[in-house]
Amino acid sequence: MHYLKKFKMIRVLTNILVVLFLVLSSCKIQIIHPTNNEYDESLKLIGAVQINDSLYIDQTEVTLKDWLSFYTWTLENKGLIEAEKLLPDSSSIKPEIWQYINTKASKYNSNISNQTGKPIGFFLDKCDDCINCDKELKPNAPKCAFLAFPITGISYEQAILFCNWSTIVQGNNEMIFRLPTVKEWKEIVLSGLTANERMKGYKDSICKDSCQLYNYKAFHNNDIKLHVRGLYKSDSHDAYDLFGNVSEITNEKGISKGGNYLLFAKQCHPDSVQKYNKPERWLGLRCVRIEKKH
Repeated sequence: MHYLKKFKMIRVLTNILVVLFLVLSSCKIQIIHPTNNEYDESLKLIGAVQINDSLYIDQTEVTLKDWLSFYTWTLENKGLIEAEKLLPDSSSIKPEIWQYINTKASKYNSNISNQTGKPIGFFLDKCDDCINCDKELKPNAPKCAFLAFPITGISYEQAILFCNWSTIVQGNNEMIFRLPTVKEWKEIVLSGLTANERMKGYKDSICKDSCQLYNYKAFHNNDIKLHVRGLYKSDSHDAYDLFGNVSEITNEKGISKGGNYLLFAKQCHPDSVQKYNKPERWLGLRCVRIEKKH
């Protein structure tokens, strides 16, 4: 009888150990960092430019670095299952960037996203595979060029999640982050055009000296590819890449605006629409921000 009780106890302890093993093996090891409960008001407008008295817009397209800070925050606060839902579609993102995402850093990286104000966590700060991108970057760019590329391969629903997260974490529920309406997007880009560009209805892809002005498809340039954010000249609001590079998701599911690197300049005018029904390599996002009315 004594041995029977002992056997049952051992079996119970074994089952507990098995459950613990399964739980731990399904999770990534996390480092819990102390957080400052005091909200930083500057986060509301970090990485934004002002359009009018009440409307702001992200200065650049949301980058991989911004997105990884979103992933890391979700991992630390909601767990692995919720974080994995935020990963981009592997077939709709540059293969080398997908490989970078899957190569986790051995120690926590506190490198902060310039747009979200949050760290990128267990992702590499520096990588060797992006050396060919260095010539495209400005002096203040991240050590890993992949981090400066617009996030692609995401769905409409994931874009909404990013905006909602930004409203809570970055906007403190006082600054609302959301996708622009189609009408809003058109008004923003038109207000950023020069008088000559408004007459033509679009931004040229090359200047009079035949240098590339925006990341459109061009007859004179066979190097058709996605570029890092902010590589070309900004508009009068100091916003970058509203035309070209990646089309930007609007609040109407299936409708994006701005054109992308696979389209010619005349296909990227303010009225043009790029439809989608799944994540694409040419599809990204940019948030607008509006102060919440009390």
